[in-house]
Amino acid sequence: MENGFNVICEKPLTTSYEEAKELESLQKKYNAIFAVTYTYTGYPLVRHMKHMIAAGELGEIHKIDVQYYQGWINPGNSRS
Repeated sequence: MENGFNVICEKPLTTSYEEAKELESLQKKYNAIFAVTYTYTGYPLVRHMKHMIAAGELGEIHKIDVQYYQGWINPGNSRS
């Protein structure tokens, strides 16, 4: 962004809240496009679930619990 480029970023964007605030500040300062990819929205299963929820096929949703495990980001993982 500092060099005039728009940015498309993969997750995780940052490892701390402070880094996130710094990215936000840079985006505003340089009026750059800063986008994040969310590739799961294109998966047929995700689209189907979205349709089922919107159509009320699953009844009232009370809780959603989503976890996305990646070995390299988990603090207890000994692999590098």
